[in-house]
Amino acid sequence: MTALASRVKSGAVPGRQMHVHFSRLASVYNGLRTTDAAPVRIIAKTLAGQRVERCVDVGCGSGRYSLLLMSAFPGLHVTCCDINRAMLDEAGRYLSVHGQTRFDLRLADAESLRLSDARFDFIASFNAIHHFDPVAFLARAAGLLGRHGKIFLYTRLHEQNAETIWGRYFPGFLDRERRLYRTRQIRGWLHKLDRLELREIRLVQHRRSASLARLVELARCQHYSTFEYYTEEELSVALEVFRRRIRRRFAETARVEWREGNAMIILQAAGGARRRARRSEGGSHA
Repeated sequence: MTALASRVKSGAVPGRQMHVHFSRLASVYNGLRTTDAAPVRIIAKTLAGQRVERCVDVGCGSGRYSLLLMSAFPGLHVTCCDINRAMLDEAGRYLSVHGQTRFDLRLADAESLRLSDARFDFIASFNAIHHFDPVAFLARAAGLLGRHGKIFLYTRLHEQNAETIWGRYFPGFLDRERRLYRTRQIRGWLHKLDRLELREIRLVQHRRSASLARLVELARCQHYSTFEYYTEEELSVALEVFRRRIRRRFAETARVEWREGNAMIILQAAGGARRRARRSEGGSHA
């Protein structure tokens, strides 16, 4: 195993360092990250015709997607959950500035959500599932859903990461980012969760464009937590290589253009027959 692989695998970037990362970026996070409308449109279409009053945004960060959800569902009350206090405070400020009042803020980790006895119409998480244990989270989330409740997880799959501008041109990016899940892993979660079933994994494609200067700025600001896996010296060297590669590839254009993908994972409560079958399967292997 290489020194890099050993460092990444051993968790040389501990939770505390990631906590510091998000605290440092909280006040500028909305200006660094792209906010996609597509996942919220998918949620709205999936829930069309249903009464939607309450939801949870897990790993809400600075509130970008909470605001989009409120716009898509007038009257919706959003419980915004995040483990980082600075991000949660920024979410409250951001939503208030945009005139929203139907939300509450909860400092909580995803694996042990402690909410009221109220049942939620849906639970969503945007670009955050790789930061926590998905099975523990889903087991807890399943108990918070109403009768027809659903869970929506918007994420980038492991196999999609190579399509990004960083995966294609930034040295070491794919080697360092080992937290993203593969499709087969997602399907494997359900074998451990008899209360949920997978409804759909919908792939979403995006057209992206930016100037080279903007891309360099984003990397320097570490807008993706992946960049925390670089030492200061490694990041500096990688940026120089990145510049050269981009200039060679896009020498005749003023802007860098590329396509990249994400996935919307939709889960729902498993039917009684399905739950009994799963329990039976588990017993037959005892």
